[in-house]
Amino acid sequence: MPDGLLGLLASVQHRLSIETFYLDEAWRNGTNPFLEGAYEAARRGVSVRILLDGSWSSVGDSSSNDEVLERLNARAREERVPLEVRLLEPRGRIERLHNKGVVVDGHTVFVSSMNWALGSATENREIALLLEDSQIAG
Repeated sequence: MPDGLLGLLASVQHRLSIETFYLDEAWRNGTNPFLEGAYEAARRGVSVRILLDGSWSSVGDSSSNDEVLERLNARAREERVPLEVRLLEPRGRIERLHNKGVVVDGHTVFVSSMNWALGSATENREIALLLEDSQIAG
């Protein structure tokens, strides 16, 4: 993918599923380009679903995932776009959502170590795999 994750987000036509431990809504003085790519897809009519961690360490204060969920879902309602954010609640042996991944149109999968945060995208040494396979995407 020549343009990495941003190119992948720009290419989605029908369905976009995103999982990340957490995301930052703003990066320095601007918006998170990955998050804006998801909203742009929704504006094109793409069904966008974002799943964030809902464990005890990720909820409960103003920058936590439950607060981010409320703000992003309110924005989606205000813009009238098909984007929805949910939390993965701890159940059984699954205590945290630690995956960072994107599934595009049921055929392309992006799996990485990168959270959707400025530090992860610009300062950390992260790794990602881009797989084009409908069975893996399923």
